[in-house]
Amino acid sequence: MIVITSKREGFRRCGVAHAAGPTQWPDDRWTEAELDVLMADPMLTVDYLEQPLEMVVKPDSPDDAIPPPLGLVEDEDDPAVIEVDPPAAPEPYEIEFDEPAPEAGPAPKNKRAKKG
Repeated sequence: MIVITSKREGFRRCGVAHAAGPTQWPDDRWTEAELDVLMADPMLTVDYLEQPLEMVVKPDSPDDAIPPPLGLVEDEDDPAVIEVDPPAAPEPYEIEFDEPAPEAGPAPKNKRAKKG
């Protein structure tokens, strides 16, 4: 399985308008020459997968279960689907200094003399 992701929605290469999200293609979709062109293009990312992205292998029994990776949750409606939770925003923080910042003085004068 070949997965192609464009840096810009609709970017065209090899006769296809590529999506900004990952698009899966069968291994025999592209010729070797086309794959060379796609992989050389800095606007595209080309990856190879052994199985399609939507396929998730589930254990046969709970004893074989492996917890989902951090940030992933199982879909309650369809246990064969795992959805990704977006990462939480970092907590704001304040920086404390031992001493107060020095007072700002007047701006330096321009040393070049104006001609005129």
